[in-house]
Amino acid sequence: MVAFLENALPAKNLNERDRLWARELVTPLADPDPIIRTRTARELEKFGDKAWMAFKDMKITDEPVSAVERKILEAVLARGMRGRRDYAVNKVLRQIATPRAKQLLRKLSDELDESPENKRR
Repeated sequence: MVAFLENALPAKNLNERDRLWARELVTPLADPDPIIRTRTARELEKFGDKAWMAFKDMKITDEPVSAVERKILEAVLARGMRGRRDYAVNKVLRQIATPRAKQLLRKLSDELDESPENKRR
């Protein structure tokens, strides 16, 4: 498990992959079919309160969301994906608690960007 995380996590393009995945998830909200939009909203609810708060006021069953609304939701989802991944990885590595896991934890914490979220960690 630690070997997998060592190879997968320090990837420089994780944030970009998160943004692309968020875009794929949000794009159906612009579909003219209300059934597709409603199904997409149910999927997005799985990403927690922040995602729900981002689209709760959008009348997705009445009309497709605008490009601006999609971009807002994409950003919220991408940040949420990063946070969920960071939390889960930290928890797993702390439970493993081998010297190699502890070393990876230190390495990952040293590589955190200077965002306000990471400064509070």
